[in-house]
Amino acid sequence: MAKATPVLAKWKKNKRGHSPVFIRIADREKTRYVSTGVRITERQWNEKKGEVRASAKNADLHNATIRTMLATADQHKVRMKLEGAAVTTDDLKRALSHKAPPRPQDPPLIFDEYRQFMKSKRARFRASTLEVYKALESHLQDWLTPRARVSDITPGFLTDLQDHLIGEGLANVTTNKLTSRAKGFCRWLVEHDLLTKVPPVKPLKTARGHVVRLTLEELEAVRDVDLSDLPAGYRAARDLFLMAAYTGQRISDISRMEWKDIRSGVWYVVEGKTGVVRQVPLPEPAREIVEGRGEEDRPVPRLSDQRCNNYLKVIGERAGLTALVTVRYQRGGDIETKVVPKHEVLTTHVGRKSFISLMLEAGLSTKDLLGLTHSDLRSLRSYAAASEQHVRDKMRIVFSGTKGGTGIG
Repeated sequence: MAKATPVLAKWKKNKRGHSPVFIRIADREKTRYVSTGVRITERQWNEKKGEVRASAKNADLHNATIRTMLATADQHKVRMKLEGAAVTTDDLKRALSHKAPPRPQDPPLIFDEYRQFMKSKRARFRASTLEVYKALESHLQDWLTPRARVSDITPGFLTDLQDHLIGEGLANVTTNKLTSRAKGFCRWLVEHDLLTKVPPVKPLKTARGHVVRLTLEELEAVRDVDLSDLPAGYRAARDLFLMAAYTGQRISDISRMEWKDIRSGVWYVVEGKTGVVRQVPLPEPAREIVEGRGEEDRPVPRLSDQRCNNYLKVIGERAGLTALVTVRYQRGGDIETKVVPKHEVLTTHVGRKSFISLMLEAGLSTKDLLGLTHSDLRSLRSYAAASEQHVRDKMRIVFSGTKGGTGIG
C-alpha cells in the first residue's frame, strides 16, 4: 500500500539555502512527490518528526498545511479500502494535488519590470533622462544575471549597486545619478506592489571642482570657427551650445523651444525640471540663430545630449580652446585631480555656466539672475565663476588706496 511521508527536498535547494517540503508517496513500485508550498532551510526542518521546527517563521501555518495533506491521504486510503480497491501512488497523488496549495508564481524578472517601467515613463521623461535610464539598464545587465528576479532586491541592493559602479571606475557624481534613478525604479516597484520597501542608500560624497566656463573671447571663437567641412550635426551642436551661453537656460529646455514660445524677442519657457515659467529675453546673437532657421519647423535643431557633447569637444579644439583647467573627480574615497585643455571638458552645461559668470562680471546681481536661470541661490552660486583677470581688476580697485605694497598685477 502506498504511504505518504513529509520530506525536505534538499536536492532542490535554491541559492538562499531554502528547500521545498514535499509529501512523498511511495510503494514498492513507484515514488511520487506532491509539493506542500512550504520552503525552509535544513536547520528549520525536524526530520524525525517530519515537521517544521517551532522556531521557524510561520511554523504553525506550515505544519498545519502538512498535517492537512497527510490527513487527506489517510482519508483517501480509508475510502479506497472500504471500496475494496487497492491504493496506488498515482491515486494518492491525484487526491493530494486537489488539496495542495496553489503553486506560488515565481517573482517577476527585474529586467522585464524595468522595461515596463521605462514604457510607462517614456512620455513623461526628458530625452536626457531617458539616456540616463538606458545607461543604468546597461550597468544593471553587467551586474545582474538575465534571470535576476525582483525578490533578489534586498535592503542592501542599492548600496551594492553603488559598489559595483565605483568598481567599474565611475566617478561618485555619476554613481549618485545612476543610483538615484535605480531608487526611482524601486519606488515604482513599490507602487505596483512588487516590492515592499525601497532599499535605503546614502549619496556618495563628491569633490567640488572648479567651474569651467568660457570667456567672451572664447565664446566668439566657438561662434566663428569654420565647420563647413564637418557634418551638419556639428553646426547643430554649436547652435545649441551658443543658445545656452546666450540665454543661460538648460539644454533640455532649449531643445523643446517652439516658434509659438517666442514673442517680441522674448522666449516664454516652462522649465521641464521645475515647472517654473520664465520670460527669457533673446539677445541679438540668439535671435540671429533662431531667425536663421525661419524656414525650419523648429527654432533650434534637435540633437541628443551625448552626441552634442561629443561634437563640442571637436569644435572646442578647432576653436583653439587650449587654456588649461583643473577638474576633480571622486571615485569612492579617492579624489583625482587632472589638468586638461578646456576643449576636453566642453559640454552644453559649460554654455549655461558661461552665461551666468559673464552676467555677474557685467554687473548683473545674483537676485536678477535668480529669476532668470535658477530657483534657489545655492544652485546659482555653484554655477558662477568669475575670470581670474576680473578678480584681479576688482582687487586692484578695492586696494588701490592702501599702503604696504606695490599693487596687484
